[in-house]
Amino acid sequence: MAKKFTRKQFVALLGVAGASFLGGRFFPSNRVLQDTGMETGNMVYAESARTPAGANSNAVITLGRRLTKERTDDSRLERAIRQALSYPYAVIQLDAAELVLTRTVKIDVSRYAISGVGTVLNFKKLRDSVAIHLFASADYMKQYQNTHVALHGVTLKAASQQDSPLKGTTGLLIGDSKLPNNSMFEVSDVNLEGFAYNIRFTHNAWRVNFVRVISRWGAHYVPPVLKNMGENISFERCAFFDNGAHWVIGTGTFHFHMTSFNNSNITVNGDAVVTLEQCHLERPGSKASTSHRIRIEHPGASVYVNNTVIVPPGDQVDEFLDTMFYVTDDNTQHGLTLHNIRLTPSSNYLPFKSMEKSGGGRQLLVSGRGRVQADGLSIGSHSNSFAVAESLNLIYNGDASNGTDGWFVTEGSSFAVDLAEKKFGGGSFNLSSTAGAASSVYQDFPVLPQKLLCGQLWRKVRLTGRGRAEVDIKYFNYAGQMMDTAIYTKYESSSDWENKSTNFFSVVPAGACRARLILRAVCDSGQIDFWVDDIIINVV
Repeated sequence: MAKKFTRKQFVALLGVAGASFLGGRFFPSNRVLQDTGMETGNMVYAESARTPAGANSNAVITLGRRLTKERTDDSRLERAIRQALSYPYAVIQLDAAELVLTRTVKIDVSRYAISGVGTVLNFKKLRDSVAIHLFASADYMKQYQNTHVALHGVTLKAASQQDSPLKGTTGLLIGDSKLPNNSMFEVSDVNLEGFAYNIRFTHNAWRVNFVRVISRWGAHYVPPVLKNMGENISFERCAFFDNGAHWVIGTGTFHFHMTSFNNSNITVNGDAVVTLEQCHLERPGSKASTSHRIRIEHPGASVYVNNTVIVPPGDQVDEFLDTMFYVTDDNTQHGLTLHNIRLTPSSNYLPFKSMEKSGGGRQLLVSGRGRVQADGLSIGSHSNSFAVAESLNLIYNGDASNGTDGWFVTEGSSFAVDLAEKKFGGGSFNLSSTAGAASSVYQDFPVLPQKLLCGQLWRKVRLTGRGRAEVDIKYFNYAGQMMDTAIYTKYESSSDWENKSTNFFSVVPAGACRARLILRAVCDSGQIDFWVDDIIINVV
């Protein structure tokens, strides 16, 4: 059944009967012609379908009923699509019901849209590889129709959380290899559940907007070899949840705004540009102990994370053993930018334990040696401190790779590189003292007021008698006057190398321009040896 609209009336597209959605992007609701219920052959149609409106009219179409012999709703929807193609543009309006579909639903967004009101599209017995294919046959510069909502108010269901995703299937396929202008349309208020790929992009897809889309129990994929792909793809107020709901982005420019990633990670394996703004990243896996939240694997990739909250793994994981971010070593020009990030406290964030197996062994927020920029981090009272990234290290020769260069001795004379006792690399620093003496060295580095100072190091202490090993950080102003002792840590004897630290965070005080890292071994009786390796300090 259908209702005529003039082209002028139809500019405010895609309304739903009885309501106006998304600021008038649906065309205004009006009375539609009643379905005659006529059945001839294999067609059920509204009377108006036999006499399509004039070339300048548009229509709202509702589904007819199932034929007697039909066990699915495939043919029923196909009839509505054929009817929609009788008009310059049409909206197929679905009721609040469940449709059983086994074949691909192709939506030419320049000719028609599909709108539901909480409608469930059940694809659990999908016979094709794609549930819904969104594409545009018309050039958006010539046809105004494909600049509005293409799919709205439906749930695409393939599998539940308890089941495996429907193997080899895609929920939403965006774009087309032959049609060049699959752009300027929107998907809104859509849920996707349990496809192998809930959302997958192909060639010639750009300027596509997703609003209030919830995707669960299925992956999201943008291959790196697509052509004419990815200009300003946006996700607004969306959510990606659970059971493999990860993103792999190989090309294009993707914007995520006010979007939640719960048990959902992002891997960028091509020259894509990805921006997260005011997002929420929580738990990389409900029970996973290793997994980066964002992983950059390509030298041409750029990722920007702004004004975002990051929640470390909860109590369901005893020890989380991967850094939250990773940037490949050869990404030296683009990389990762972190701006105004809030990290909630965690006692089980221990990436140095797994990195140690591959020779990394650092307590970092970002692993890899690619380019990292960071500012405005708010960390709070973490039980285990960490540095942001090795590439932001303000300490020169913190790993003893250049002997004792960069360090100044203030007490004692026993400061050297120990080639035998080391954690990684060629050696470690050693400070040794005997009864009644102390050995200390320092290195200065620049700071900025109100920035966050954070760091990590490996240490080992051997003590026969009484004594202690100390790590201090002191701040100085422009006049060279000491302002504050920001960090003071005392270490007792340890049988092996340790990294875990509880207080290597400090907000740089107003007026400070320089900080001093002091390493000190104090012996009251007997002898003390203090080894230090892989010192990394960042100010962000």
